[in-house]
Amino acid sequence: MEKKIHAFESEIFEAFRSNEKKMDKAKDTLKDNGYYCDNLWHVDDVKQNYPKCSTKEALEVLDDVMTSDYIQETIYSFIDKKLNK
Repeated sequence: MEKKIHAFESEIFEAFRSNEKKMDKAKDTLKDNGYYCDNLWHVDDVKQNYPKCSTKEALEVLDDVMTSDYIQETIYSFIDKKLNK
């Protein structure tokens, strides 16, 4: 039984590592094309504080927040401040 559990844990770990490598490759592709990808948000960032929130709802919340005028204006304001020292 212990061997089965160890094999199962190894399988899960390998699947996680495979997905992590795919995500890293996708981020590298985006970075190579001029996109900033070092601050990504995940549905779990929403769901950790709102556990009853569905994945679909969490994605909608993230979309609403990240595309809000306030966030966009704040980002551009900080870019301006950084470049106009």
